[in-house]
Amino acid sequence: MHRVLFGFLLILPNSAAAQTPGERYKTLVKEFTTAHEAYSKRLQAAATVAEQGKLFREANPQPAFALRFLELATKHPNDPIAFKSLTWVVENAEFGPAAEKPYAQAVALLASKYADHNDAESLFERMANSPFAAAGTYLRAVFDRHSRAAVRGRAGFHLALHFKNYGDTIEQLRLQPHALKNTEVFLGQDLLKRFLDADTAGLRRQAEAALERVRKDHAFVSYVRNNKRSTLGKAADAELFELRHLVVGKTPPDLEGEDTDGKKFKLSEYRGKVVVIVFWGFW
Repeated sequence: MHRVLFGFLLILPNSAAAQTPGERYKTLVKEFTTAHEAYSKRLQAAATVAEQGKLFREANPQPAFALRFLELATKHPNDPIAFKSLTWVVENAEFGPAAEKPYAQAVALLASKYADHNDAESLFERMANSPFAAAGTYLRAVFDRHSRAAVRGRAGFHLALHFKNYGDTIEQLRLQPHALKNTEVFLGQDLLKRFLDADTAGLRRQAEAALERVRKDHAFVSYVRNNKRSTLGKAADAELFELRHLVVGKTPPDLEGEDTDGKKFKLSEYRGKVVVIVFWGFW
């Protein structure tokens, strides 16, 4: 009897093992959707920011599911579902201490194995605006190694945007001390400190270096931004101009206009003086 039962157990199907990689992916997506809906209801019901932060750090299902998608990708590296699974991790990650490690692992795999992927560009926009420092790793890998020059160029441009946006976000947060307390509730003291301590001047230098390389090697590559078609050369010029002239601590471009009395003046006339000037311009 025991032998019969043992044999029966051996042939019982393991639902996860019996699934194809694609089926397993769909199952994980479905399970995550259910778990996230339940989590969202708890988050909405939380009465205070402190309660919301605690739920975000301890009950958000995304980091745990990210590990399961990572496992799927590593088990089937040559199946198209691997890239799709890693993409899921990148697209669904919410900036926080629990998500930091699986996000970095996903990006490391993307950089090492999928830098020449046909759909590499599908991740550019997301990574350019990511608060995760690791995002630049994949953009750099594609910039250096993709077989198509146009894709390399657009990867380089988005790498520059990543450095620029990352630095801008940090500096904006530094200027809002009233927001730091609530931010810490969600990120935790350690992650927030590491985020704020980043070298923003260094990030801008890296952005400039990437833009200079794009302008030198990929200037005539087509690029669409805000539904307007242009070239990477022109887009890089605009970003470099902003980095070098339109940020705090840089010399603004000169402009000529009239004051409230109709008297003409140049902005450069006030250079080195402590004054309050309200002006605007279009560059």
